[in-house]
Amino acid sequence: MNVTVNGEPVPETSGNALVRDEGIPGGHVACDTAIGGLRAEAEDLRAKVARYENAITWNTSCLACPAVLDSVYAETCRAEAAEGKLAAFRSPEAMLREFHASLNVHGGLMPEAPTADIPLWVSALRRDLLDEEVSELRDAMKAGDIVKIADGIADVVYVAVGTAVAYGVPFDAVFAEVHRSNMTKDNDPAKGKLVKGPGYSPPRIAEVLGLES
Repeated sequence: MNVTVNGEPVPETSGNALVRDEGIPGGHVACDTAIGGLRAEAEDLRAKVARYENAITWNTSCLACPAVLDSVYAETCRAEAAEGKLAAFRSPEAMLREFHASLNVHGGLMPEAPTADIPLWVSALRRDLLDEEVSELRDAMKAGDIVKIADGIADVVYVAVGTAVAYGVPFDAVFAEVHRSNMTKDNDPAKGKLVKGPGYSPPRIAEVLGLES
């Protein structure tokens, strides 16, 4: 069977039968299998080009290496982003030290080492501030006002950590040690609270304060 397309003879092959397209007078198109094969070849070529371009980007002759390098690069970017967020984070102690230093709170009282020997008026003021903030938090909790509850919690923490600064207490280290100790407690559902079980380890506060080795 002689087949022509646009006046040119097209040889038939056993693997690529030709089908008449009634929409094109006198024309014929290759069968779906042939078209599918061409598309597959084109996709394969595009993939090869992409691999070569990636290899050029990474300056390597290994076509398998760029995929590994891409993965490592992505993980590195994620790690750097996490480190950046961590670096930007400041602990409550750092923020309160900034607050006390910048506003000269208590006349600039910021002992370099833990001490109970601070002016009596400062100690009395810190007690009053704590009582006031805790009272306001209690009222907010009774009223069921979540905005005031959140504000009250922050105020209590702010005054408490400020008190630590006034006494020269390294709050972050002490808080971490108390957390470590609390994690060794047992949860007793019958009592509805955490209890000091056989694996309990008390907080080593004096050691954290540098008062004993």
